[in-house]
Amino acid sequence: MSLRVVEWGFRNQGLEGYYARDFEPSVLAVQEGLRPEARRARELEARVYDERPLSFKWDEKFCYAAGSLLEVDPDAVRALRLTIEQDEPEWVERVRHEWRGYWNVESTAYWSGVPLQATLAILLNLRDRGELDAEEG
Repeated sequence: MSLRVVEWGFRNQGLEGYYARDFEPSVLAVQEGLRPEARRARELEARVYDERPLSFKWDEKFCYAAGSLLEVDPDAVRALRLTIEQDEPEWVERVRHEWRGYWNVESTAYWSGVPLQATLAILLNLRDRGELDAEEG
């Protein structure tokens, strides 16, 4: 499977991307001017949706920016957990470094420059492997 990524000028500035599997190849439209880290996270997320279509129940998805943990899409985190460490090892180190200083997911995302959904995916992977200190996790 392949994924075509295009920039699109969505009217809703909170919309970072739109993924559609109904096309050949599948399409991810990302908001014009999206910062590079947010764009990369949406591309990684869409690639997992494309590679594992049976794991996600829909053929299209609107991807909105998350300003807090309450707004994070659990499917985005689940998708990113599968490949984020292999695809963006530098992000893992940035998140690990900032987590030690703040112990707060939103602050860690802000100071590391890693999108919130990717930060959460990385922290969950580290926690599951026991790589976060007990007092930190």
